[in-house]
Amino acid sequence: MKGPLLMTALLASVSCTQGGGPQINNSPPVVTLTQPVDGARLLAGTATTLVAQVSDPDQATDSLELVWSVSGSQTVSEQQVSLVLSDGLEAGEATLTLTATDAEGAVGSDTVTVVVTNNTAPTVTFLSPASGTVLAEDPLQVEVRVTDPDETDLTALQLEWTGLAAGVGAPEHPFDDGRASLQLTDLPPGDAQIEVTAIDRQGATGRSVVALTIIASDADKDGSAAIAWGGQDCDDSDPSIYPGAVETCDGVDQDCDGTIDDGATDPRSWFQDADGDGFGSAASSTTSCTPPAGWVADSTDCSDSDDTSYPGAPELCDGVDNDCSGTADDGVKPSWYRDADGDGAGDPNVSVQACAAPAGHV
Repeated sequence: MKGPLLMTALLASVSCTQGGGPQINNSPPVVTLTQPVDGARLLAGTATTLVAQVSDPDQATDSLELVWSVSGSQTVSEQQVSLVLSDGLEAGEATLTLTATDAEGAVGSDTVTVVVTNNTAPTVTFLSPASGTVLAEDPLQVEVRVTDPDETDLTALQLEWTGLAAGVGAPEHPFDDGRASLQLTDLPPGDAQIEVTAIDRQGATGRSVVALTIIASDADKDGSAAIAWGGQDCDDSDPSIYPGAVETCDGVDQDCDGTIDDGATDPRSWFQDADGDGFGSAASSTTSCTPPAGWVADSTDCSDSDDTSYPGAPELCDGVDNDCSGTADDGVKPSWYRDADGDGAGDPNVSVQACAAPAGHV
């Protein structure tokens, strides 16, 4: 059975000449475009390489005439199975064809259709941190994600960092998943930003920025972190205020226990002013940062039940030491003269000083 089948195949590939002798039929060249493939997406204006495989069962391939056609515009390629379009293609749909013609005029070709789009700039997104407030003492994890619909190899994108991330060994390219990260430490307090720019192979750029306010958890350096950052310092702008600080009489809660001036080390003495004349009695005193109602800082009242008696008060002729000098009625007693004969005229040589006229005196 093998003999007849082989004979049939040989007979199918020959024809008769005019002289009656057999002649083998010429087969056309075989062309296959391998780059780009049909339906590929290409970037406008970028160098594009076209590659094909060409064969001919009857002739050597270097004897074939090869002609490339790009959307109908023919280019003779000097027998090369590849063609570099250094200026690329215009945006839109393009047909790429390679035609091979052998010495007998048999033709073989292959065509692919590609989509050519304009370059899209890369996009940069901060995954961390978000804009806002961060602690200077805490390590800051910085991570971005870069996307580019035109780039199949994201590691080819270039990253440029400025702001806090400048000059600290930040990655120059993303990983193949588009992510790039670094960690920042010892952040300087104040307002700052981190900026990253992604640059594609065509020079298009994408940029993203986060704005940060960097603060210290212990801004006043008193050894206690602020309440806002998990500590107990009730005023992180004053180094004299922190839990356990010495409380003094200043109207401030220095030890952060919620009470002002409690247990202060410098209380004042206050004296009761029972008669309300502004002078207190040394016999009744208390200590505190502020005076209780009815208490004063003075302790020199000689009679705290009489509001007419106090240091410097006008002395009255009333038998009382009004000015607290230690002597009653000093300097205010009038002189009275003895009137022995009762005629209403006193003896100028006999007199006494008293608030009221003694008997027999005028």
